[in-house]
Amino acid sequence: DYYNIPKGKLLNQVYKAIIGFQSPALQSETFRNMKGPRYQFWLDDPIFSMDFLKRTPKQTHFLCQDANYASFLRKHFAIEKAEQFPPAGVDGLTNVQEKMYDLVFIGSYIYPAQANYDDPFTQEFVKYMQGHVDVTVEQGICAVWQEQGIRYEEELFIDTVESLDDVCHNLLHSYRHRVIEAILDAGIVLHVFGDSWKKYQGIGLENLIIHPKVMTEDSHQVWANAKIGLNIMNGHKAGMTERIANIMLSGACCLSDETGYLKEHFVDGEDIVLFRADRTDELVEKIQYLLQNDDKRERIALAGREKALREHTWRKRAEELLTMIDKVMEGSNEI
Repeated sequence: DYYNIPKGKLLNQVYKAIIGFQSPALQSETFRNMKGPRYQFWLDDPIFSMDFLKRTPKQTHFLCQDANYASFLRKHFAIEKAEQFPPAGVDGLTNVQEKMYDLVFIGSYIYPAQANYDDPFTQEFVKYMQGHVDVTVEQGICAVWQEQGIRYEEELFIDTVESLDDVCHNLLHSYRHRVIEAILDAGIVLHVFGDSWKKYQGIGLENLIIHPKVMTEDSHQVWANAKIGLNIMNGHKAGMTERIANIMLSGACCLSDETGYLKEHFVDGEDIVLFRADRTDELVEKIQYLLQNDDKRERIALAGREKALREHTWRKRAEELLTMIDKVMEGSNEI
C-alpha cells in the first residue's frame, strides 16, 4: 500500500518502471524524485487534459489507446515516447446457452445540449464535425481554418483546442445519442444500465429498457447473457476500448463503430461487426440481420472470443509491457 510505505524508502530505490493510469500522482514531488522510467496509460482524448499535459515531463512514456492521441502528444507537447498501446479485457465467459438480452450497451448517457454558438468559427466547426464523424478534433479545426483562410499557428491551435472543451464534450454526447436513437427508432429493444439513461429524451423511448447500474466486475455476466454487445467509440477514431475486448471475452457478438485500429486488427463480419456512425440505416440492418441469423452471429462471437484470448487480454498486455520495459532499460539512462 503506497500510503503506508515510508516516503524515504520509496525515494531510495531504483525502479524498473513507475506506472500510472492517467495519474496526476506521477507529477507529485514524491514520484518526481523516484528513479526509473515513467509510464502513463492514456485512455482519453488529450484535448480534455491540456493543462495536465503542459506540466508533464517530456521523458514520460505515454501508452495511448488511440494512435491519434499518441501523434497529438508527440506533435503538440514534444512527448516523443508516446505510442499506441490499446487496452484489453478479462476472460469472463460463463457458458450461457439461453441469452437474456438481444442487444446490450453498458455505458453512461448524457443528453447532448442544444447549444446555440455565437462564434462563427465554432458554428462552422460543429457543423463540420457533425458531418464528418471519422475525423479528429485536430483535423476538424484545421479543415475549418483552411476553409476560412486562417493560417495555422501552434499557439493559436492550442488556445482553440482549450476553448472548445465544452463544445467537444457535447459533440461526443451527440455521437452516442445519434446511434442510440437510430436503434430505438427502428423498433429494436436496447438494454442499458444505470440511472443516467433516465435522461434520454429521444425517439423510441419505449424500446429502451433501463436496468440498475452494474459494476465492472458484473458487466461480464451481462455481456455473457447478450446476443450482441454494442460499443460506441465516440471520439476514438484510431483506437480500441476495453469494452470491445470484454464483450468478446464474455462470448457476445461485438458490434462497434469502425476505427483505423479495428479495421486493421479485426475482420468485419468474421470476428467483429463494424458500422459507421453516420450510416445508421446500415447499422439497423446489421443488427436485424444478426438477430435473425443465429449461426452467423454465434460464429462471429466465437471467432471474436478466440481473437481476444490470443491478443487482447490484460495478461497479454502485461507481457507486452514487460517486453517494452526491458527494451527501454537496455542502455537507458532513465534512472
